[in-house]
Amino acid sequence: MPSVYVCIFLDSTLRYDLQSPDEKRIPFGVKTDSGVVFVKEALDYEQQNVYHLLLTVTDGKHNTTTSIYIYIEDVNDNAPIFEMPIYSITIVEEDQQIPKRLFTVKATDSDNDEASEKIVYKLEGQGVGDYFTIDPLFGHIDVIKPLDRDPPDGVPAWKFIVQGIDDDGKGLIGYADVHVLLKDINDNAPIFPTEMFGNIDENREPGSEGIYVMTANAIDYDDPSTFNAQLEYSIAVNKEIEGAPVFRIDKTNGKIFAMRRLDREVLFERQFTIEVRATDKGIPPKEGSGIVTISVADVNDNEPYFEKLIYDVSTPETLAPGEAVFSVAALDKDNEARYGSFKTNFNNYN
Repeated sequence: MPSVYVCIFLDSTLRYDLQSPDEKRIPFGVKTDSGVVFVKEALDYEQQNVYHLLLTVTDGKHNTTTSIYIYIEDVNDNAPIFEMPIYSITIVEEDQQIPKRLFTVKATDSDNDEASEKIVYKLEGQGVGDYFTIDPLFGHIDVIKPLDRDPPDGVPAWKFIVQGIDDDGKGLIGYADVHVLLKDINDNAPIFPTEMFGNIDENREPGSEGIYVMTANAIDYDDPSTFNAQLEYSIAVNKEIEGAPVFRIDKTNGKIFAMRRLDREVLFERQFTIEVRATDKGIPPKEGSGIVTISVADVNDNEPYFEKLIYDVSTPETLAPGEAVFSVAALDKDNEARYGSFKTNFNNYN
């Protein structure tokens, strides 16, 4: 700790005492036998930069008092402090009016030396340089490129740090957080990200609600907490049988239902292709569509049958045992892959 030496040339029997004129606590003491004034507590220029002390000396009979003024020199021991610990703002995403001023930040330094007053501002963190800049002398923070809020490449909030560095950028550093939040706009149409396939067994009775087939799922990259990402589903291109639509879709969740009994053995009822649509509730609304392929699965609901009811066959009497007499084919209307056709050989044995 720094010491303050006050030398008074008196004889060695002298005793010294140090006090404040107002009897307040002081961060200094004195060696009673030598008169050396020393620092006994930490000094802070920003708290008090001058002290008036009374030094008294006595020889046991007479007292003498003198005034001492101690001046504290400031050192750069305080980092700059910003007016706010967090600077936060909300702006509209994809704003093309750039560059745009977001903030003017300001930091102050409680040190009293000239160097401490020269504060330089810098940014550090997410998006700095590419999207955000700062004037090093005046603290103006600007956005210099449009910002995208939405996935897969955008982010809903940008967070970085502003620094205030005293001593003209070479001294102590103060910090504040900067938050730039993005307000969503309806700039994304719904999409169906994958091919969609469904299956339904033939011959099922739909009832009033229909038979559940599958769910068409669309995604919208806009803010899910806004109308921009709230979707309604519809069928853009349906199939009809006897003038009635074959399928319906629940507008709230994309579930697809078959509304009639289907027969796979009817050629045009084996597979259906429909187009579904998702529309968001943004202003103006955006929509996207996707293709759904629905296959009708076979059940074994048909008996095999022969091509003819009666077969008349002639064979020579010289036909050897084991030789084929003739072949007949039995057919089945059900799925060929499962049931196929049947052939029978009739042989003449003696």
